[in-house]
Amino acid sequence: AATSVVGILVATVVGRLANYSTDQVMIQRFQTTRSLKDGQQALLVNAISDLIWQIILCFVGLALFTYFAKVKALPKDVPSDFIFPYFMSEIFPTGVIGIVIATIFAASLATIGSALNSLTSVTIIDLYRYRPKPSTDVASDRQTSPGNVETSKGFSHSRVTVMSRSEVKSLAASRWLTVAFGVFGTIVGTQ
Repeated sequence: AATSVVGILVATVVGRLANYSTDQVMIQRFQTTRSLKDGQQALLVNAISDLIWQIILCFVGLALFTYFAKVKALPKDVPSDFIFPYFMSEIFPTGVIGIVIATIFAASLATIGSALNSLTSVTIIDLYRYRPKPSTDVASDRQTSPGNVETSKGFSHSRVTVMSRSEVKSLAASRWLTVAFGVFGTIVGTQ
């Protein structure tokens, strides 16, 4: 079946709309805005920058197509997923290849980190914080002890934040959940 330009455009629009409406990281990003108008502006800016990014990627693909059509023929044994790495290994200097690979790893790690953070936040808020709790005395919950006092010193002032025991437990649970989700993702991703 031949791929048409209209088919590619429809698939791209539907795919991006699904990403904007179902991706937890994307939704969380828009929910952190102060108002509905700010959220709409953030969506618009994100959509425009996404469109610009898609156009740049299309030009990279067209440039690779032109290079292998006019300058040097692409060997038949190179799979379509390896055209860009093959081009990099043939044309780019060694140092530039390292910078590109480091950039790809950095972007991947940032994406994975934000996804793990979102997953942990949702799990803590939906499952951990709203579980049935035995009634406790609020005054004893806000008790200051060495385990739940955080001190941070600035240039000329000192600030002490007193966290409740439940907040300290939530923080500890979220840290362990982030580690657990990371380990689980690593195990499942390497299978």
